[in-house]
Amino acid sequence: MSDLDSQLKELRRQAEKRLQDCKNDSVEIQPEQLAEQIHELEVHQIELKIQNEDLQRSQMELETSRDQYAELFDFAPVGYMIIDNKGRIVRTNLLSSEMFGMNRFQMAGVFFYTFVTKEYRRELFRHFQHVFKDQIRKTCEVKIALSDGTVFFAKMDSVVQPRGEKDKLQCLTLITDITKLKKTEVTNKQARQAAEDASRAKSQFLTAVSHDLRQPLQAMTTISDLLKRKLTDKKSLDLVNNLSSCLISMTELFNTLLNVSQLESGSIEPELKTFYANELLNRLDVTYRPLAMDKQLNLRVVDCSSALRCDPVLLYQILDNLVSNAIRYTDSGKVLVGCRRRKSMLRFEIWDTGIGIPENQREQIFDDYHQLYNPARDHSKGLGLGLAIAARSAKLLGQKIALNSWKNGSIFSIDAPLIDYQTNKSKKTSINNLENTKISTTSLLIIDDNSIILHSLSYLMESYGYKVTGTKSSHDAMAMIKDELRQFDFIISDYRLPNGETGIELIKKIRQTLGFNIPALLITGDLEMSMSQEFADSGLKLLHKPVGAEILNQHIQEIMG
Repeated sequence: MSDLDSQLKELRRQAEKRLQDCKNDSVEIQPEQLAEQIHELEVHQIELKIQNEDLQRSQMELETSRDQYAELFDFAPVGYMIIDNKGRIVRTNLLSSEMFGMNRFQMAGVFFYTFVTKEYRRELFRHFQHVFKDQIRKTCEVKIALSDGTVFFAKMDSVVQPRGEKDKLQCLTLITDITKLKKTEVTNKQARQAAEDASRAKSQFLTAVSHDLRQPLQAMTTISDLLKRKLTDKKSLDLVNNLSSCLISMTELFNTLLNVSQLESGSIEPELKTFYANELLNRLDVTYRPLAMDKQLNLRVVDCSSALRCDPVLLYQILDNLVSNAIRYTDSGKVLVGCRRRKSMLRFEIWDTGIGIPENQREQIFDDYHQLYNPARDHSKGLGLGLAIAARSAKLLGQKIALNSWKNGSIFSIDAPLIDYQTNKSKKTSINNLENTKISTTSLLIIDDNSIILHSLSYLMESYGYKVTGTKSSHDAMAMIKDELRQFDFIISDYRLPNGETGIELIKKIRQTLGFNIPALLITGDLEMSMSQEFADSGLKLLHKPVGAEILNQHIQEIMG
């Protein structure tokens, strides 16, 4: 018997009792009172009838809603299950029974875990435990294996139904077949891994061949610089200058490709060091003053004694690209490189009086291969990767390159963290005052296993007035050092030497033999050498091949003080 029928039966019992009481008391009740009570009973009877009709209507609506819910549950376009707190299937809809290949009535009472592969059962048990304990919506993914051999991945979204006693709770679970999605994820992951492997292999290849490619570049650069100093015929000098320009372009393109490759592979991580801003500014001044003089530009690099805590290699790479870009796109006027303090940061600014950058191009210029005013794709103006490399390097440092431009000039800027630091500050040595430096009595020992580089570099440094001795092996170098008749003032060594030895090891042995730290520097074709711990511990100056004569000469004088 339903609750509604029970309520109606109880109401009838109470009404009959009241009517009987009225009849029992009718002897003592006056006719007027009796008529009044009969009227009240009739009204009460009508009220009961109305309530009965309302209850019947509510019951019909409830049954209709229940039927609609059942229809929605059974014919829903997604799989639904009702599962009790023991993990047993109470009820399933049509789609979920189709997914599991069973009659839904046969599934009733079956433990859901029997459909789940063993490696996912722990995840399933944890899922139901959280659903019934926390009584909030939970999601998990499981692998389903059916008796006919069908296997698929399913996503389960479960929530406890609000009705029911605590020990008889049930949850409504949405079952979604995500097999295609999982396959797509696997395919995408494999494709992404393949792309990363290819990028890493490309970077490793470029790094591996970097040394071998830089060797002939160094030889050609040294011979070109030597010819400039030896030749006097104007036509011959013009040819050599053209050759030198080609070598510079080749070196820039080569360095650009290697930088892009390293940044794309993610192999570069910032290595924070403490250093002075002047160390970078001096290098920029020495590197770009000859280029600015060739274009008859006024390059001004302002001293800055502030100390920084940053990655000097990445920061210099950014500034190098910004200054190079400023000179390349400035036909007349000046380029100014300076610094400003901004609270805890030092802002490097590069000003130029160049052609300016349209406002609608100020974001795109940091994209790969995007160049302004070079429709013919003249490679002498670069590949359009310099600013892209600078922007990626800035991102590694947690910074962003700022840009402001107008019709006749631009300002590029980048910030670096300041730090309080006191030591012997680097001295600025300009190319302009190198000619007054006395080098005629300086004796150089050059060690390089490449005969062409060794001989051409020896001849070149002799043209500057140095006394030069060259050798191809560390064994011969040590023999010369131990020879009391031979004395050297400075050592230039290639990093890679025969028999697996390094220039760092050789210089260390020479210093131990002599009993003092003879001035020395390294040259190398290994691009990543400057980021190694071995180099950081050596305290030596490192130059990357190809090294121009003026740059090499300047660093020798700077190290010798």
